[in-house]
Order: sequence, then C-alpha cells, then structure tokens
Amino acid sequence: MEDQEVKGVNYDPIADEYGTYEDYLDNQITATDMFYLEDVELARHLVELGLNKKPKKLASQGKNVEEFPLLQALKDREEAVRNGKLTTIIFIRDRNAKAQEVSGYIDYGHRHVLD
Repeated sequence: MEDQEVKGVNYDPIADEYGTYEDYLDNQITATDMFYLEDVELARHLVELGLNKKPKKLASQGKNVEEFPLLQALKDREEAVRNGKLTTIIFIRDRNAKAQEVSGYIDYGHRHVLD
C-alpha cells in the first residue's frame, strides 16, 4: 500500500504490468478470438469496446463500502451499468477555497477501469 501512496491516489499497479497499451490489449485476446477473427487489430478493437468474451471483474468486487452511501450505490449498480442495462450520471458540486462553486458530471458507464 505504501508504494501506491507514493505514486498517487489514482495509481493502479496494472500500469506496471504492461510495456504498452497494445500489450495490455493483447493479453486479453484469446487463441479462440484469433482463430475466428484472424486479425489482431480487429481483436484489439473489440477488446477496447468491451466486446471480448473474457468476463470482467467488477471494480467493486470484494470491497466493503457499506459505511459510504455513495460508494454503496455505485457498487449496487456497477454490473447493470457495465451490461448497458442502466445509465448513471454522477453530478458533483463543491466550493473551492475562494468559495466559488465547482461542479462536473461523470458518466459512470464511460469511466475506464483496468481489470
């Protein structure tokens, strides 16, 4: 955990596992995919679109977030959002040190989580 704190809050150790983005994509392509597709670029594109056959682990899987209502709500809907059965837009509004309002939207379905 200490290593993650040094590299930043949003650091994901998977970033150290692959030399390039293409290596990451290639790791998710199966021999069966290549047998049917016969084109590595097409297979990579399908992985990018989330259309590969390998089931993805939910980001919230195994996380205990019951004491955090927002995180619990996101965990409860993650699978439905990933499967396209539900859409979720998160609106965040806060005030900065100068008391100016700062706000933004996050489309939960378009965030990228590397499994």
